[in-house]
Amino acid sequence: MKDGVLDTNVIIHLYSTGHESLLFSRFDQLYAHASIVDVELAHHASAQVIQKFGSDVSAGRVTVLGDRELQAMGILSLFEWHYSFEDLIYSGPGDKGEAKSISLAHTPA
Repeated sequence: MKDGVLDTNVIIHLYSTGHESLLFSRFDQLYAHASIVDVELAHHASAQVIQKFGSDVSAGRVTVLGDRELQAMGILSLFEWHYSFEDLIYSGPGDKGEAKSISLAHTPA
């Protein structure tokens, strides 16, 4: 199996329909950028989705990575390099989370 990076839409759709188990049956480890959790989910997800997703984060089923964690792993500059390109494509004000998710997926851990 493989690792996976989650974006806002995947989290909301799978968790709101009760199909989040699909993620855990297909991936060894799941990651989400901290901006998805702190900004995107807070603005777009229901309280139930946030609670269910938070339980999976607390249980270690999903790892949330922000700049501090990426720096500790020694890959922050590589992530930022990928983000500089993705940010050009996803330049709308609401698309920063998408650009960060894609950049995280391109950055080997």
